[in-house]
Amino acid sequence: MKKNFLLLALFFAFSLVLSSCKKDDDPAPPPVVGRWTADRIVLSGLSGDFQVYNNSFEPAFLGFTSTLNLSADKKFTYRNSTGATITSGNGTWEYSGTTLTLNYEDDTETLTYDQAKQELASPAEAVTLTLPHPTTEVNTRVNGQFQLFYAKQ
Repeated sequence: MKKNFLLLALFFAFSLVLSSCKKDDDPAPPPVVGRWTADRIVLSGLSGDFQVYNNSFEPAFLGFTSTLNLSADKKFTYRNSTGATITSGNGTWEYSGTTLTLNYEDDTETLTYDQAKQELASPAEAVTLTLPHPTTEVNTRVNGQFQLFYAKQ
């Protein structure tokens, strides 16, 4: 009887030791993981009468939408829409410091993460835009800078 009691006591002691061993928690995913939606566009570098457009706008102003879905397995999907044109696809991503690198099949894009604002920003890019002239409202092609900001949803 003492032998059975001793074996039972050892079994419970061993069970307690095993159950007290705690697995390390998985590290928190990087802050860029999640769904991001184009929140604002900043136009700059426009000259002449078009300087009035050097400002921040909602993407709808240019008929634009964009969504990024970044998953914890370092893969992403995107969907962009400009008017009737829709593009979508996927790729992989890397994150280091404040830099998010999106690796597409045939291209790479770098965004900057601002933790205080909880936003992703593309670098300003030289573009040619079609904008309505401020006084005549005639659509005109003009050169300037375009920068896109994403907000986490």
